[in-house]
Amino acid sequence: MVAANGFHQTSLNDQMVAYVTKALLDFDEVRFDRISVRAFYGIIELTGEVSSFRDKDLAVRIVERLYGVSTVLDSLKVQPFSPRKSSVVRPRYRFDEAHCCSANSLYPGCVQSPSQ
Repeated sequence: MVAANGFHQTSLNDQMVAYVTKALLDFDEVRFDRISVRAFYGIIELTGEVSSFRDKDLAVRIVERLYGVSTVLDSLKVQPFSPRKSSVVRPRYRFDEAHCCSANSLYPGCVQSPSQ
């Protein structure tokens, strides 16, 4: 029996939010810890950020397959790519026309860059 204030349905929605959130967090291959879940009568809304379009599609597919889910509203945003400073590769060798080729150099005209 549902109370007039809708408390019973709110409780079911809260249970569905917990169920969907657990399913996303239990997925081992991708971290879905920046996704928020809202539920209303079997309609699930996903909001938040994911790392890639692949992760976005995967999150929606996981939720669509759950028991009790009738519709998934996808409001997920993909984070823009920003390379980290540590991912910049410094060249190991530089071209230096002023030096003569040595027997130890890999390429004519290349000398090893000094270590920094």
